[in-house]
Amino acid sequence: MVHRGSITSLTMVAALIAGTYGCGDASNGTDTGGGAQSQVLGAAVAAVSRQITASGVTTARPVVFRNTPNSKTVPAGSKSASSKAQAPGCGRPAHLTSLGGRITGPTVTLLPVFWGNVASDTRTSISTFLNVIGNSSWLTQIQSEYGFPQPLMASTPTFPGVTITPQVSTGSTVTDSDIQAELNWQISNHFLPSGGAYLYLLHFAPGVTPQLDAFGTGLVDACTPDPNFFFAYWCAYHGTLGGTQSLYAVIPDHSAGNCSVNFCASVPSSLAAMQVGESHEIAEALTDPDIATGFRDYSSSSPCAGAEIGDICGGQALTITAGVGTTWVQAEWSNKANACVSSPAGLADMDGDGRSDLALTGGVGWATMPVAFSSGDGTYHGTNAGETSGDTGFPDYAQVSGAKPVAGDFDGDGFADIALVGGAGWATMPIAFSNGDGTYRGANAGEISGDTGFADYAQQSGAKPVAGDFNGDGLADIALVGGVGWATMPIAFSNGDGTYHGTNAGETSGDTGFADYAQVAGAVPVSGDFNCDGLDDIALVGGQGWATMPIAFSNGDGTYRGANGGPTTGDTGFPFYAQVAGARPVAGDFNGDCFADLALTGGGGWATMPIAFSNGDGTYRGTNEAEIFGDTGFADYAQATGALPVAGDFNADGFSDIALTGGQGWGTMPIAFSNGDGTYHGSNQGEASGDTGFPGYAQQTGAVPVSR
Repeated sequence: MVHRGSITSLTMVAALIAGTYGCGDASNGTDTGGGAQSQVLGAAVAAVSRQITASGVTTARPVVFRNTPNSKTVPAGSKSASSKAQAPGCGRPAHLTSLGGRITGPTVTLLPVFWGNVASDTRTSISTFLNVIGNSSWLTQIQSEYGFPQPLMASTPTFPGVTITPQVSTGSTVTDSDIQAELNWQISNHFLPSGGAYLYLLHFAPGVTPQLDAFGTGLVDACTPDPNFFFAYWCAYHGTLGGTQSLYAVIPDHSAGNCSVNFCASVPSSLAAMQVGESHEIAEALTDPDIATGFRDYSSSSPCAGAEIGDICGGQALTITAGVGTTWVQAEWSNKANACVSSPAGLADMDGDGRSDLALTGGVGWATMPVAFSSGDGTYHGTNAGETSGDTGFPDYAQVSGAKPVAGDFDGDGFADIALVGGAGWATMPIAFSNGDGTYRGANAGEISGDTGFADYAQQSGAKPVAGDFNGDGLADIALVGGVGWATMPIAFSNGDGTYHGTNAGETSGDTGFADYAQVAGAVPVSGDFNCDGLDDIALVGGQGWATMPIAFSNGDGTYRGANGGPTTGDTGFPFYAQVAGARPVAGDFNGDCFADLALTGGGGWATMPIAFSNGDGTYRGTNEAEIFGDTGFADYAQATGALPVAGDFNADGFSDIALTGGQGWGTMPIAFSNGDGTYHGSNQGEASGDTGFPGYAQQTGAVPVSR
């Protein structure tokens, strides 16, 4: 991405998704020289950055894609067009900070603006795109983490956007100055709304080509390789309209011309590439609206120096489903997850659609793994499949005495996986790595460095496993608490390939009793990021006689800081509710504020759900509310024999929810969908497609549900 200051009152940022042609053959996707050329390109970008910086213009490096053909044109949607080798953004490590720009300013309305007779499939694609992201966790993840107001969507299936007829800039090519002038004219003459803050998403008719001096080599058409800059090409940019609160993004026509063949992401069609580019610009415009004052990586030593949220993850495309359909988006950088994500960190999302799913393990005699993939509306589609490769023993391992399952993304691919610990006699850790379709790849490996006793610790009396990303590297890890006589906490830090490195350390500061508290009768450990620092922590609830909640805040290196606080406001009974017979705790972000919270279900005679909303410092605010609409039986269902709660964001709205499985005789799955304020709305539905046996499987002997 190249940032440039305009000579007018408009500040513009070119959010570049670039490509370069290397040596190779488009027909087979081979690359015989791209690595060296990428290094040359990177050096050239750095040189341009230094040159433009010296003249007083803020810059950052472009996001680079390498195409392998010898300048061969291939049809949109073909294998060659979608097999471009994509760079994983600008590199690692990365961290976004804000210089205090208007991130928390007025609510922005996303408004598609069609410049002339825009192609009908483009209009339809953008309408679907905005409907999906407006109902998905892709947008709420960015909003909740970086703190801007939830944007409004001025697009519906019946009103896709505003069409303008250019009056000032009527040529077949338009520069950024032309675009500025036209926007100002349309606003001044009331053809575009201007009250409040808008993000005008500009789409162009076929035959109208935006131009940009993206690399300091002169004006270049969108998606057109620049022969003066290693054949890199730009695909989109965003800017701020001077004198207003409004923003704009330039998205070239992808129905014809160069953008229909030169994609800026490895996706199957030009419209998919357009959606990826549009998501890139939306995320950056909302987190850095006044260029270089909002969220960027300002560290001069970082490989992502100067990058905005989309640059770090450039080209990492995926599909999400919500609302009325499915769309392509780009994953965006999360400080919290220390990774490129499409949904809030910590979700047990086994197919990468932004919604939490449920899996079952340990059923007697099972050779497969039932999974309920959430549809987002309380229904789900079922699968019951097995390994496709690797170690093939996972279903058997899950039935071994002492084996306990935990879920997390142990390889950082965006799909939640399942690990087993504690099996009698084990010296390794079985993991089922999700393939995203209900099948999985098996592994069964051990420590390769550090403390080598984890497998043994997991078999000791009282040891309870919890999964979380305790070092912020984007890979889920496993900690053990509660072992009899322990004064430390063993952790298996994932290496991403089924192996792990071990630590066994204790508190460094704060309350020093956590290891002892974990051994108290009734104490149950739950993990979550209770202070929103990007590192998962562990809380304990239910200890006999407790009036507070011990928390081990991770330091990221296997050590932790202790706290043992209580409620500051609201209902103050949470520690006591947690000791009620039948009460089971689950962790999740139930109000979408980035701090993990705790909820309780299943207490005898309860008609409400106690929640402890984290304040981020070891204290919390209490509520104890009920359903306000929908199926009103959740509290009763939670008390049914065999019912077990699991938390996750099952409708991808940014609020964690709670599902119940395993109740005797059930043919459906009750879910309490959080409203964000301690109340919830209930549903109790079944499979919508696929394998229809999930509720029955959950009742079988040995079956254990796992989500997160």
